[in-house]
Amino acid sequence: MQDASREALPYEVISQFAQAAGAVECHWRISDRSFSGYVAEVWFGDLKTAAEFAMVCSDRMGVICKIRATSDGPAKFYVSVPCL
Repeated sequence: MQDASREALPYEVISQFAQAAGAVECHWRISDRSFSGYVAEVWFGDLKTAAEFAMVCSDRMGVICKIRATSDGPAKFYVSVPCL
């Protein structure tokens, strides 16, 4: 059951926002750690854009959206966002 203080958005909404924010790629996956059971992984080429995206998503949903740096994948940084 979803916590009332948390509000995950549909993947389609996150994907559209990611595209408008300049994301390199966006996909979803099942997550054992997300309260919603799914996360959108949104990839960015620079840390500043990834951080701004994560802050907006965190504020909107009431959860911390993590930013990770990686050498594998379509870009250098990705943000994990709980989704439906």
